[in-house]
Amino acid sequence: MPRFLLLALLSLAYALIFAYSGTFAHPYAYRHKWYPRQWRPTPYTGKASQPLHDTPEQFKRCRQQIENTGHQLREQLRQNAQVLEIITPGPYTRCPTTGLSYRIVRWDAFVVICPFHPHPGALVLWDSRGGQQLDAWRTPATLDDDGRLQENWLRAYTAYYSDDFQQAVKSCEKFREAKASEADELLIDSLLALGEGQRALKVYEQSPNRKDLPLSQWNCLLELGRFQEVLQSDPSPVQKCMAELYLDQTEQAAQTLEQVKQDALFEAYALLALKRYPEARKKCQEVIHDGGWQVAFAGNAIVVGVLSDWLGGAPEEQTRAFLQKGLDEAPRAWPYPILRYLNREICEEELLEIAAPILSHRVESQFTIGLALLARQRDTAHARDLLSQAAGHGQFFEGMAAHCLLK
Repeated sequence: MPRFLLLALLSLAYALIFAYSGTFAHPYAYRHKWYPRQWRPTPYTGKASQPLHDTPEQFKRCRQQIENTGHQLREQLRQNAQVLEIITPGPYTRCPTTGLSYRIVRWDAFVVICPFHPHPGALVLWDSRGGQQLDAWRTPATLDDDGRLQENWLRAYTAYYSDDFQQAVKSCEKFREAKASEADELLIDSLLALGEGQRALKVYEQSPNRKDLPLSQWNCLLELGRFQEVLQSDPSPVQKCMAELYLDQTEQAAQTLEQVKQDALFEAYALLALKRYPEARKKCQEVIHDGGWQVAFAGNAIVVGVLSDWLGGAPEEQTRAFLQKGLDEAPRAWPYPILRYLNREICEEELLEIAAPILSHRVESQFTIGLALLARQRDTAHARDLLSQAAGHGQFFEGMAAHCLLK
């Protein structure tokens, strides 16, 4: 082989190695899962997380536990209990994969649902109508008119808590066909979860119960970016604060925030939006203190706490300890993948792939990635683009904070 050709091949090989290692691709190579893991930045906490997985043993145990919970509640119903409740909370009434408590939906009959769809490809619920465990929805063979409404009510909530918002909308629409309005609020929530704000607002405007659904109205207007209309409709302090922050009325928003009571998670997001980072971190700790590490929104509080530390320049050891505790203790359900991203165990591309099917997950991911990049002063144009996408969905706390921090 001619010497010049050998040198050319060697030069090409070196160029490919440098390009693949990120030397040429910086700062973009780290976004992609093809980027070699051994060349990514080391894990933020120095310790690997516990990824969400569902072993056959866990799945079997979940089925057994949810059935026991169903029988427990059925016995309460036989004793004419007005309110059904899980009276023995603990490891026997929680999903063994996520650690989250089961949910109950009632309309005379009831279903017990494993929340946040932790079992890939399987729906785990217990239906009191047949007193049986189900892996797929089963409609009773004979139903009268009230039975059909009950069927659609139970199925709509089961779909909603399983993140199947399209099915939730279909079941809720059956109420409207029957000239019934009981499911209007759930229908609006399901449409908002799909990002269909205009359609959700139309449902609100046509609902005979709209006087009882002010939160639905405010959320629709926030999603559509109609913030002045929110302020004109005598909103709650939370929705008022959100609208004021979107309108860049920061002084008014700070005053409104003082009126918010018993919503530490929202306060954390609002304080983050106002760039009051140490206070935001304290509110995140309050969420954990009040509800425990297994509360449903513990993961969100951990994310905001870590971002507040990074943006506020808190000691690295403090942030590492907080994130590591979250990785060890938080529910193994969304937004746990975001914690793994913050720990540098999965890359941006992998996180966005996981989040892709659900609007709220996409917004939370865009918000987190954007702020994490800005905190490191890295790839800022891309970070601002992600935050702009999140800010386009006004119903979410993340969208509100993204709008403010973009400035």
